[in-house]
Amino acid sequence: MKKRSRRPVAKKNSAASTAKAHPGGNHRKRLREKFCSAGITALHDYEVVEFLLTYAIARKDVKPFAKELIKKCGGLAGVFEADAKTLTSVNGVGPGAALLLGLIRGVAKEYLKEKPGSVKRIKNARDAVNFIKATANVSELESLLALYFNAQNEVLGTETLLMRPPGRYDMRAGTVIKNAFRYNARSVMVAHLLPDEPAVPNQHARVAAEELERALSTIDILLHDYLVISQKDYFSARENGWLKA
Repeated sequence: MKKRSRRPVAKKNSAASTAKAHPGGNHRKRLREKFCSAGITALHDYEVVEFLLTYAIARKDVKPFAKELIKKCGGLAGVFEADAKTLTSVNGVGPGAALLLGLIRGVAKEYLKEKPGSVKRIKNARDAVNFIKATANVSELESLLALYFNAQNEVLGTETLLMRPPGRYDMRAGTVIKNAFRYNARSVMVAHLLPDEPAVPNQHARVAAEELERALSTIDILLHDYLVISQKDYFSARENGWLKA
């Protein structure tokens, strides 16, 4: 019997087939190389988000998703401050990607809290808002925070006074004073964080702020400010003439 000769089987070009199956693969590689060689400052804001999304979304070109997130959230900081509902409203961004971005935000905040030499001096309400947004979560449950300062207006510590669903509100003057003694603080600032509402104080806020100011003044501690902070804006009792000292 005559043997049939076998035709040589052409080897597939694995690189070409990978590129065809995953057109964004080479771009992902270039992003990694760019980051490794020059650091995060070499990346555009959308590229930072794109780079992170590559770890949550497989085998897709994630650049359009990253650009849309930047556009929708108003910038890189907005992407990290956005809640999961906002993030997943962008087509192509699923719960896994939203979870990763939230994890990055949480890790960064813990890092800033523990980093040696990271004492922050607060000069005004805007400084305080920036500090709080960098170290607290303004995108989840409504909460009430207190910041404690030394004589140089450096932050000694931050405490959560209350974390409840919207509609329940209490300034907790006793807790504020107790913590002020614990930190040996010279001044205090209270911030009311609103996740999904404009930064507008409720009808009881002014009375509560004035009562807290009076209580603190009896032990020679200054109430620097009472703030209402939302994701997009803030209200300052000091700037609006509520406080006397």
